[in-house]
Amino acid sequence: MRRPLLVLLAATLLLSACTVPRPKGDQAAEKVAATPADARRALAQYEEVLSVAAEALDAKPLAAVEAGSMLDIDTGTFEVAQQLQQKGEQRSEDLRILDVHAPMRNAYPLWFVMPVDDPGRDRVRVQVWRRERAAEPWKLVAAPETVGDADLPELVEGEQGTVVVAGREKPSRLGLSPQEAADTYAAALAGREAPEAQLIVPDAFVEQMWTTAESNGRLAGVRFRQEWRAENVDVALRTRDGGSLVLATLSRRDTYRVAAGRQVTWPGGSPQQAFLDGGGISSSGTLRYAHQVLLLVPGDGSPVVALGQLGGVTGADVR
Repeated sequence: MRRPLLVLLAATLLLSACTVPRPKGDQAAEKVAATPADARRALAQYEEVLSVAAEALDAKPLAAVEAGSMLDIDTGTFEVAQQLQQKGEQRSEDLRILDVHAPMRNAYPLWFVMPVDDPGRDRVRVQVWRRERAAEPWKLVAAPETVGDADLPELVEGEQGTVVVAGREKPSRLGLSPQEAADTYAAALAGREAPEAQLIVPDAFVEQMWTTAESNGRLAGVRFRQEWRAENVDVALRTRDGGSLVLATLSRRDTYRVAAGRQVTWPGGSPQQAFLDGGGISSSGTLRYAHQVLLLVPGDGSPVVALGQLGGVTGADVR
């Protein structure tokens, strides 16, 4: 039986009432952005809302507990599920919190990073939670999955067991800054011959993107262009080796211009097909994607390594 959304709204309001750092006079005292209890409540609320949304095959309730590219990606996933009339994937079911990495903050927005074990997929999801202001609840904004047997690096610890934020400057004399790392990784995805490809470790995701772009570029009667762009980096933590752990969001646009009498199609049940009326592109069209990547930036200047990834189709424009 579905739970009434009014119950969910009430729970959300209760969640938003928990204690948060507040300015005191003209001084804004630094406090821990979130406690383990805050994290447990946020995850429990999220699981409850996701369960209702998945049962109804409706992404609308997720706006109460998700934001940013996380909401875009999950909305796309639900769009596909609705097209296929399949129950949505409940990614957070039975997650086990492994740690809570919260920085010291003196102003909103607040955020924390929480690795969670996903036994159903044998993966660790590195969740990023964000709270814009006191009157709003915590919302999940990213959750890339670790790839293979990737291990998370040791982080620099601050007072009261907090983690230390990696600023916009370079964390060491040799390593890239968090924004430079995100921009470099995005530029490397442009192709094997891109100069930036030498500055990253090509992983399975990169190889897949290169191969897909090359295959699309060889389609007869089709002009294909792929564009990548890194969004502004808001979440990065200092690592003990002098580098940083960076959560980057990348936007991707695949544009097709198709000659008369031809059509680009995708397999039935694929996310691309679900977003396209008629299942394909006969004239021109663009598919939009969002990708979250967890990047390790070594402090010694070694190539950037992607430890995790999550992404999906978020929209389509067809003419």
